[in-house]
Amino acid sequence: MTDIKNKIPVLERSVEVMEYIASHPGRVSQPELIAALKIPQATCYRIIATLVAVNWLVKLPGNKYDISPAIARLSRKTELQLEKYRPLQPALDYLARQVGYSVKLSVPDASEHVSVLSAKAPWDIALTAAPGTRFELKDGGSVAIILLADMPKTPRGAILSQAVNPAKLKQQLADYKRDGYSLNRSSANPEQRPQIDALSVAVCSENEVRGVLTLLSMPGEFEKNDLSVLLESMRKTARFCGELMP
Repeated sequence: MTDIKNKIPVLERSVEVMEYIASHPGRVSQPELIAALKIPQATCYRIIATLVAVNWLVKLPGNKYDISPAIARLSRKTELQLEKYRPLQPALDYLARQVGYSVKLSVPDASEHVSVLSAKAPWDIALTAAPGTRFELKDGGSVAIILLADMPKTPRGAILSQAVNPAKLKQQLADYKRDGYSLNRSSANPEQRPQIDALSVAVCSENEVRGVLTLLSMPGEFEKNDLSVLLESMRKTARFCGELMP
C-alpha cells in the first residue's frame, strides 16, 4: 500500500497534467487544464513552465501545449522489453482471424501483469489493451487469476489481502483449478467499466507459467460459441507461444 504521507502533491498534479495532455486528441491550453483538473492557476502555470523547461511539453501557437517528441526517450526501455515478444505476433494474428475475437498476450511482473502483444479481430474497435499496459493482480480478471494460481502461497495471500473482494478472487481461483481456464464475465452493472468478457489460458514453458493468452469479447459473445472449440484453438496457440517465449 502506498504511504500517503510520503506523496508530493505538486508532483502528482504534474503527472495528472502529463496524462491529460497525452490522452487528449489535440493541443491543450492552460485554461482547459485548470478547468478539467481543478488545478489552481498559479500552480498550473508553474507546472507547465517546468515541464516545458525540461522538454517534456512543447509550447505551440495559440498558447497551447502538447507532449514533446523528446519524451519518447523515456519509453525506449519498455519498447526494447516488448520487442523480444515480437516473434509471437503472427501466432496471435492467426488466432484472432481463426476465432473472430481479439487476442492479447500478458506476462507477469511482480504484483502486476503487462500486456506485451495484441491482435484485433476484424470487427474490433478498441477491446485490446495496448502493449505496455499494466494491471495489478489484486484487481482480479482472468489474467490475474491464472498468474495468482501459479504463485507461491505467501505472496498470493499478500496480494489477496489487498483485493477489494478477496472472496470473489478465491472462488475464481477454485474455478480455474477445476476448469483449466479462466472466464471473467463483465459486471451486470451497466455503470461499471469495462464491459468486456475475457477468456484466458496459461502459456507454459518448461512447466512454468510464463504468460497468459486471452480472448476478449463484448458481453455474452462467448456463450454464442462452443467454448471447447475456442479453448482448443487457444491452447494450441498457447503451446506454440510457450515454445518461443523469451
